[in-house]
Amino acid sequence: MLSDFHRELQHVEEKTFQIHTSYLLFQICENIVESRGNTKMKKGESAQNSLGGRNDMQAVFDDSLITGNKMIDTQHKELIDRINKLLILCENEKPAKREAVETLDYLADYTEFHFGEEEKLQEEIGYPGIAEHKKKHEELRQVVKDLYAMLEEQEGPTAAFVESVNENVTNWLYNHIRGFDRSVAEYRFMRDNESRI
Repeated sequence: MLSDFHRELQHVEEKTFQIHTSYLLFQICENIVESRGNTKMKKGESAQNSLGGRNDMQAVFDDSLITGNKMIDTQHKELIDRINKLLILCENEKPAKREAVETLDYLADYTEFHFGEEEKLQEEIGYPGIAEHKKKHEELRQVVKDLYAMLEEQEGPTAAFVESVNENVTNWLYNHIRGFDRSVAEYRFMRDNESRI
């Protein structure tokens, strides 16, 4: 039978091991993110060109964007679908400003929902990189605000607006998924399967 002192010591050792393991998992995930950082697109390179040379404006969900988390992958597909709805609208000869704002609202609303779900998941699994991840989400929120301002200033979508969507939304999302979101999914997998690793 263990004394109270030994039980407390055992508890401290278990907590120390958990903290150490979490830190190691975080370091592994951080290294993965850094190693993927070399695949970022150059300024001005379209997201489509980085995904098989497509020339049209459509964003594509391909295998490089799969995180392995079904909920997150499904939401990423929906985000890309909403980006495409905005880009398709902009392909029209003269889309109305009101339609563009409504479509951007549609994208912005789902983006907020998705970020909330991702951040909730990160809190649930004790993801150590959550603060940095939230900062990245804030970057896209600012981009969306800037897009609203562009629509106001230019009385509707222009070629510069479409370029901004491609460069600052589509490319941002691709890089974010391939780096940050994958590291969360990998952290969760490693944490949930510590005994098998």
